[in-house]
Amino acid sequence: MQEPISIRAISSISALGPTTQEVWNSYLSKSAFFQKPNAGKWVSKITLETERILEQLQQDNHSYKNLDRTTLLAILSTRNLFAKGALPKKNLGINIGSSRGATQLFEKYYSDFQQGKKISAFTSPTTTLGNISSWVAQDIAVDGVTIDHSVTCS
Repeated sequence: MQEPISIRAISSISALGPTTQEVWNSYLSKSAFFQKPNAGKWVSKITLETERILEQLQQDNHSYKNLDRTTLLAILSTRNLFAKGALPKKNLGINIGSSRGATQLFEKYYSDFQQGKKISAFTSPTTTLGNISSWVAQDIAVDGVTIDHSVTCS
């Protein structure tokens, strides 16, 4: 290869925690992070602290109020990478894989459609898979490529 490509950092947001250290501590705890809420189906929910951080993210930037939860989680996860100070924003690309894309808003808009309600102008731009990486790239102001890919069958 003439131009090397490398993975320099990784981040996630999950029920195990919103930071690398919390995720590691969760793995060491040997606990299962599943619960059966009211509906009786097993789920693995993100922490209350992560929920609070997501709400704050939406309040801090008016443009984020119409974004799907998946996009907000991706923004938060990416911000965690830069909080460590290990990554430069120059010559940096974003590659985000998702099995479903921005589904929470899609489900809401589809429900509105089924009920005969007026459909939001935000339906298409906020529910596409490409919307995730483009918002992440905009949030951290990268100058490189932004890529989304489906990981549904992988």
